[in-house]
Amino acid sequence: TLALVAGWPLIRTFYFSFTYASLSDLGNVFFIGLENYLVLDDGRWYGVLADPAAKVAGYEANGGFLLGFEAQGPAGRLAPLMTRDSLLPMIAPLALAKAEGLNLSALVATLPPRFTAADRLQGVEPEVARAFIAELEGDRAARAAFFGEGLTETATDTTDGLRVTFAEGVVVHLRPSGNAPEFRCYAEASDPETAANLVTLHIEKLRTALT
Repeated sequence: TLALVAGWPLIRTFYFSFTYASLSDLGNVFFIGLENYLVLDDGRWYGVLADPAAKVAGYEANGGFLLGFEAQGPAGRLAPLMTRDSLLPMIAPLALAKAEGLNLSALVATLPPRFTAADRLQGVEPEVARAFIAELEGDRAARAAFFGEGLTETATDTTDGLRVTFAEGVVVHLRPSGNAPEFRCYAEASDPETAANLVTLHIEKLRTALT
């Protein structure tokens, strides 16, 4: 009994690592199997756990940083961060600024101007959103029709939704939520106004196409 009580949290955590599950509704679980432990690279899937040399990192603008391997930093070893860490994105630029002998504003001034924006369209079921993404992924003409004139596609990335890079120097990323009835849109541009306008435009396009 003691072993079961002590082991149950670990068993539960391991089970949920194979799922998309909302923390506010753990009864609504979407089983995805080994997807959380696989990495897509150049059209091939690799098992992160099966390959100790795999170096995987992830960043979410509203969730922090994940590190899937033991990294070697200038001050020593950095252990894996398998849950989203909110401190590392703050500590890293402070450490770099100190190493470069700059304050934060001066450090930012050395970087290429890049701004992001994000929004979401609510009321879109995940299966509807995934079907829409699948249609765009497989049809360049459909992508051209959706994104419209004025944007020339140069590359796509389907690792997490559909991320399209355009020759005009902007990026639009469409991503269905994994655990909520909503469709997310992200944009990158060289100025904040363009990024915000891209998100507003494509949220309205999604609203027209899906609602």
